[in-house]
Amino acid sequence: MEEIIRSKFLRVTPSKEEGKRAAFLGCLPTTWQVTRNGACRDQKEEESFLVIHERNQTVIEAAPEVIDFIDQYITPCALASEDSDEQELCRLLTKIHFLHNNAYAESESYDILNSWLREFEKETRSLRYQDVTAIYAARAGEPVQEILIEILKIGQELYKELIPFWQPLYILFLTPEEYKKLRLEFNVPSDISAFIDSRTLLIMDYQSYFKQNNTRSFYPTVRHELIHILFGQRAYYLPFWVEEGLCEYYSKKYRIDYLNYEIKRQRRISFAEIDSEKVNYISQLNQFKKIQYVFYKQAASFVDFLFQIFSEEYIWDMIGRSSIRRDFFEVLKAEQGIGLIQLQSRWESFIEEYS
Repeated sequence: MEEIIRSKFLRVTPSKEEGKRAAFLGCLPTTWQVTRNGACRDQKEEESFLVIHERNQTVIEAAPEVIDFIDQYITPCALASEDSDEQELCRLLTKIHFLHNNAYAESESYDILNSWLREFEKETRSLRYQDVTAIYAARAGEPVQEILIEILKIGQELYKELIPFWQPLYILFLTPEEYKKLRLEFNVPSDISAFIDSRTLLIMDYQSYFKQNNTRSFYPTVRHELIHILFGQRAYYLPFWVEEGLCEYYSKKYRIDYLNYEIKRQRRISFAEIDSEKVNYISQLNQFKKIQYVFYKQAASFVDFLFQIFSEEYIWDMIGRSSIRRDFFEVLKAEQGIGLIQLQSRWESFIEEYS
């Protein structure tokens, strides 16, 4: 069994360790494991698998039956069942999965923020605006109050327009020199003045807000990044480029009719190819021959196209239903009878006919 990504935080790989087996979740005798029907049996002679937490590298050793169980309910190959007990179990596992990721995301934000507080000698404070709270870090005397209020106002807009924030916004305000250090570490393009770390923490060069002609780009940039936080808080798993397209679409950066007309003159990105190559980060787009400069615009156009043929409400509903198992386009094909390759072709035809 090759290494497989099972969820946002878990990786599964065959165990190469011989001898004593660890108890699953530490609650069983070391030579016994849970089977799918709930019974226990001796696993001394059988292969086991390591379930590894991606961030803190905690390792749990599990029997093949446990891995099969994860396969059936958490991964895209899960089979639909008409059995009410199986459906209830699936709902329970899904809820546990969301609660785990939700709690982990909040603790991760706090831990990362604190580590950078120490590195950059910042002070942490909080501020609430209507329904949205920020926990932010800045030095005493740094002029971030005006920017912070603007960020919270944008957050409140999104709270009303899309979905509520479940947790505070974590924000790290940096000088240009401090920001450059992290920007290079995270491989963020030089023309971007804010980015998200781990889908939970907004990092920004606060002085960029005061630069001439930059306030016009501040609003759509912050909207884009805060939408990433919304997805991160709710543990929605989407194809990387679909999430970027949604964030860019809702950034209010474009008039979509003008955008589609501009794209008509460009070489179109193959989103089917990006999806098949399992691209998960913007930096990985380098392998697709310099498409980064058109990526965000075309991803936003593709999302607009999805909204037009399926409706915005349907796409959001499907995001919620497909998010745990990472099967967004599998669900779409099962329900609508159209796959990503066909959608790509229809989107390209739509752009070609645009006037």
